Amino acid sequence: MYRAHRKGLATILALALVFGPTVGTTFAQVPGGLNLQFSASPTTQQTGQPVTFSYSATPPAVAPPFASITSVTIDFGDGQSATGTTGSAGQRVSGTVSHAYTSQGVFTAQLSAEASNGGHSSTTTSVTIQGSPQPGPGARVTYGAGWNLVAGPSGAVVAEASGPLYTWQAGSTSYESLAAGGSLTAGRGYWAYFNTATTGTVPIVGPQTAVVTAPTAQWFMIGNPGSTAATVTGVDAADSYSPATGTYGSGTVLQPGQGAWAWSWSGGSVTIRGQ
Repeated sequence: MYRAHRKGLATILALALVFGPTVGTTFAQVPGGLNLQFSASPTTQQTGQPVTFSYSATPPAVAPPFASITSVTIDFGDGQSATGTTGSAGQRVSGTVSHAYTSQGVFTAQLSAEASNGGHSSTTTSVTIQGSPQPGPGARVTYGAGWNLVAGPSGAVVAEASGPLYTWQAGSTSYESLAAGGSLTAGRGYWAYFNTATTGTVPIVGPQTAVVTAPTAQWFMIGNPGSTAATVTGVDAADSYSPATGTYGSGTVLQPGQGAWAWSWSGGSVTIRGQ
């Protein structure tokens, strides 16, 4: 009888170890999973450009009282982090956060979340960060010391010039100035001053075409809008300038970076078309 009693007690103790106490006990975590979703777009990006991380966190699906998401953290893997949204009982939370990496490499970003019932979970995603693209070699242009007639693609900058640039367009009664470092307008020619002979670069954009308005019987300034030679049509004269000789030369073909004075007796449209 003693053996039977001891055997029954052992059985009870074994069951207690398996199932745990049932009275007066607080469990650390109510059963049920905390589900996460985490993704990055794009997964390959350049330094300084944003990566958008999308996340969601669903609290454990258990009987009432339902748990809530109390903490969401996004670790970008480069020493930087951000916090996400939290929610009410049983609520799924989601959102997006953007981050720009400053160095190259493969970074593992981690999403971590905690629930009010003590549950916690994490998941990761990876992004590859590449160096920013370097500008192409460009078309090389030599400017002589002194005033030059210059041009370039839309947005190009004649960084080597000293002081403002000047242009004369249809209907003008005086020169328009462009501040030093300002962006050129495709199809326009500009006066630019260089303290010494300088080699500049016209961004590689290929053949470009620009159409400008010509005033009637008046000189105005045009320019090559691309990085290849361009032909001018719709004018009666097109004269470029040589700072080396201080003289003008006529021609209807403009080289990359070259501007010119143009004249049209009848006015209308002038086309500068890249070859």
